[in-house]
Amino acid sequence: MAVRRPALQKLYADYFRERRVDAIHFPTTSVPATPMDTVHGSGNVSINGGPPMDAFAAYTRNTDPGSNAGMPGLSIPVGNTAGGLPIGIEIGGPLGSDERLLGLGLAMEKVFGYLAGSDRAPSGRMQCSGSTVPSALHDDMARGPG
Repeated sequence: MAVRRPALQKLYADYFRERRVDAIHFPTTSVPATPMDTVHGSGNVSINGGPPMDAFAAYTRNTDPGSNAGMPGLSIPVGNTAGGLPIGIEIGGPLGSDERLLGLGLAMEKVFGYLAGSDRAPSGRMQCSGSTVPSALHDDMARGPG
């Protein structure tokens, strides 16, 4: 880890600097949440019909590299699967960008609102019940910075 972490941090730093971006957005997980087997724990899942793989590895594959590099990250709940389980978008940023990520998270929360059924949802706030990204945010993400 002592050798690989600095190399991973450099890759991230180079990415953010060369592309002049403050953050990257990506799905928090590669597959939608599945109910937990409370007797046997997590088992295997398949990504896009591929071969079964360990559920933990599948659920952490998008967030694990940034976490191992010590990069700040924030997962924003943006909807639910048809079965009512959460779907999230991760925001990852360069070292030291924690406050900026929190600001981006607050802005995204204004777009997505709170998940239906959340005990945090104040009355009158938009409730997010779909599993798609609102078109306004999708268009902003597609356009990129500036």
